[in-house]
Amino acid sequence: MSVCRPGDFGNPWIVGTPGRVTLTLDGAKTEYHLPRDLTAEDAAKMFSIWIEGYSIPFDMKPDCLNRQGRRAMWDHLAARRAQIFDRLPDLRGKDLACWCPLDAPCHADVLLRMANTPSGK
Repeated sequence: MSVCRPGDFGNPWIVGTPGRVTLTLDGAKTEYHLPRDLTAEDAAKMFSIWIEGYSIPFDMKPDCLNRQGRRAMWDHLAARRAQIFDRLPDLRGKDLACWCPLDAPCHADVLLRMANTPSGK
């Protein structure tokens, strides 16, 4: 089962120089630059931090958003997280596919662990 962007299970944090995060604000899907570069390991770790409900580090947030934009970002990410949790049972027992190399860190590993844990966490 595909867990790539732009699908429902895709990782919002994108590897690159600089790193980026994909958000849908005011109905428009937009990629925002982060104030730092992101490796595959960073993006997978950030997905884990976010999906498990921990605070997002400052350097993993777009620095171009005003207060209203940051609120919209939080609302979007909270809704997206809830959507993923609601659909975790769909992933249980499945092979997950992403563009990451098999030997590289990937958010699919986090989704596999969560989907196949009885409590979903």
